[in-house]
Amino acid sequence: MMNIVSCIDDNFALYCGVMLTSLFENNKDENVTVHIVVDTISNFNKNNLVKIVSRYGQSIKFYGIDSDIIHYCPVVEGRYTLSTYYRILLPSLLSNDISKVLYLDSDIIIRGRIDELWNIDIRNFSCGVVIDSLAQSIDEIFDRLEYSKDLKYFNAGVMLMNLDYWRKYDLQNETLSFIRKNPEKIKIVDQDALNYILRDSKLIISYKYNVLDPLYRVDPIYDKADFCEINDSIKNPIILHFSQRKPWKIYCLHPLRNEYYKYLKISKLKTINKRVMISDIKWIVSLFLFKIDLLKRESYNYIRNI
Repeated sequence: MMNIVSCIDDNFALYCGVMLTSLFENNKDENVTVHIVVDTISNFNKNNLVKIVSRYGQSIKFYGIDSDIIHYCPVVEGRYTLSTYYRILLPSLLSNDISKVLYLDSDIIIRGRIDELWNIDIRNFSCGVVIDSLAQSIDEIFDRLEYSKDLKYFNAGVMLMNLDYWRKYDLQNETLSFIRKNPEKIKIVDQDALNYILRDSKLIISYKYNVLDPLYRVDPIYDKADFCEINDSIKNPIILHFSQRKPWKIYCLHPLRNEYYKYLKISKLKTINKRVMISDIKWIVSLFLFKIDLLKRESYNYIRNI
């Protein structure tokens, strides 16, 4: 039995549906229970998720949460909401008989089997995670969080979490306490706090289980020893993470963007198509207005210089 967790708000419910579709399409012989943590969700979005999970003969559970309990956690307007912090609460939110979960962000596509990932032995670790190779190259992060760069910085969008370990060492309260006492250190929301608290208890796993989109746009390789693995993971990612450029945005030029639309079509979530169209239209209008403004300024400077 695989326990898959995603923490969302109503705005990301449909994208979560696409992620789950890709998971089930590529792991049809697995027995999966999906755990959705959310503060509020419309009946429409909830029913959509239930339909997707039921279509593949799997189970889904919803956990309502009062976001006021983490009201002190810093957020970034327009990018991060309080829902990103919900994964910290999983050890107490889920029943004690659930010892391990695979946490997945909603802006993810699963392109292959994840049984090998699920079966990684993390009994002596808090979690299994993938290095964020771009963040790892930024010294400011380690200076701000005050821990050694040798301990690595990971992306929290994919986490194989050992909940027994978390409960034993009370990592939930330790993480929340760090956030409460050090809000000035939190720039990448809970990911910063998780990296500090789990700095010496995590297990680093293969890049192929969380291939971040900057790997396709920049050269973030800080350790040339990882070159071959990163190169192989880029060519054939098991878990593709649109961590910065979202595929439902028209300005996303990710070379594997169509992978998202492949599973969008399979998911039959028609409303996403409308949302994508509206988002794209807004972006096109904004770009058009920006170009008009730019032309006006150029014309003004030209006339002034005559």
